[in-house]
Amino acid sequence: MSMYTRCSSCNTRFRVTVQQLQACSGQVRCGRCTNVFDAFATLTARPPGDGEDPPALENSVREPQRAPVAPSVVPSVPTTVVPSFTRPPEEALALMSGASEQVSLSTTLTMPTGSAAEPLTLPADLFSRAKGPKLPGPTWLWSSAAGLLGVFALLQFVLLFRSELAASMPGTRGALQALCAPLSCEVPLPRYPDSLYIESSDLQMVDSARPQEVLLTATIRNRADKLQAYPMLELTLTDTMDQPIAKKHFHPKEYLPAHLSETVGFAPGSEVGVRLMLYTSELRASGYRLFLYFPS
Repeated sequence: MSMYTRCSSCNTRFRVTVQQLQACSGQVRCGRCTNVFDAFATLTARPPGDGEDPPALENSVREPQRAPVAPSVVPSVPTTVVPSFTRPPEEALALMSGASEQVSLSTTLTMPTGSAAEPLTLPADLFSRAKGPKLPGPTWLWSSAAGLLGVFALLQFVLLFRSELAASMPGTRGALQALCAPLSCEVPLPRYPDSLYIESSDLQMVDSARPQEVLLTATIRNRADKLQAYPMLELTLTDTMDQPIAKKHFHPKEYLPAHLSETVGFAPGSEVGVRLMLYTSELRASGYRLFLYFPS
């Protein structure tokens, strides 16, 4: 099989065979300017674009210091076989990459190692592979580490947004509480203060003979479409000038009826009635204010 090379000094093109280059280790002498050059550096399987057939190479040398040696004529070899080279493997592969269109890559190159030559088999997709950095360590180890990091990130997300998850998916509350138990955390009910309203309220004496005893009644409604926590109640007693004279806070367990539980939560669209008997002692309140809030 004929290949083509070019003199590095005068750019004269020559037609060569692989056997010729093997015999002289690629060191050839130009027949026009007598320059000794490395034929592998410009070796290609493509003929010149001008259509002119370059002359065959006649001069070659084994070393730049020696006289040129004419290579013996050897019949052309099949395109599926590349003869052995006396160059290092990396350099030989780089030089032959230019002739990859004509030469099969499923080939065995014989490289000298000491006194004996060992065959080096090249895979067919050698030149098409991307030469990316090789990851150290076994693949399963990296896969396991990536999987553990993913599980850890998911666990963090669930714990961070456990309240929102329990509100949007009530069926997961039990599983979230079981997950929090060994971590000493809780799954609090969500809070939507803008959706809580006092529908009605009243503060009055039960018996005129005992003016220090008053009854607070109220109706609280959850207008949200989701379950949420019960709010705190703040009752402020005022005098005739609407100035506060006493204030008291009530937890849900203090004002909820017996059939309702603080831990279950305030059902969406539902309401709860409040009835609190209060003892005002010597205070003579003429008015009151009632607020709903969540502690910070």
